[in-house]
Amino acid sequence: GYGVRPALTQRILTAAGVREPSGLATWTEDDVRHLLDTFMEIRFPTVLVLNKIDMAHAESNIAKLYKRYDENSIVLSSALSEIFLRKMHKHQFIHYRPGDDDFVTSDADFDEDPAAETDERRALRAT
Repeated sequence: GYGVRPALTQRILTAAGVREPSGLATWTEDDVRHLLDTFMEIRFPTVLVLNKIDMAHAESNIAKLYKRYDENSIVLSSALSEIFLRKMHKHQFIHYRPGDDDFVTSDADFDEDPAAETDERRALRAT
C-alpha cells in the first residue's frame, strides 16, 4: 500500500535494528512502535519550512526548533524577501531567478556613479 520496495524495506529494518529472521510473536508494543517510527522517518521524511524569518521574534523561535529537530530537516524562508527580490529583478536592479538562494548585481545595470539616481529608477522604485 505504501509502495515500499525490497531495498527500502531492508534499509528500514536495518535502521530499526531488526535482524532476520525475527519472531514477530515475541515483539513488544515498543518494538512495533520503534519499527513504525523508523518506517515513517525514512519513508515519509518531515521537512519544516519556517516562513517569516525576517520578523523580529523569529531568531528565538528558530533556535528553539533547531534544538528540537535535525537541522537538515529545517528550511528557512521569507516570502517577503522573495517578493522583494522578484521586484528588484523586475526593475533590473539585480539578476535573480525565483527560488534561488542568491542573486547577482551587475555593474552594467548602474550608472558610472552608483550614487546617482535617475528619474526612471526613482519612478520604478515607487511602484
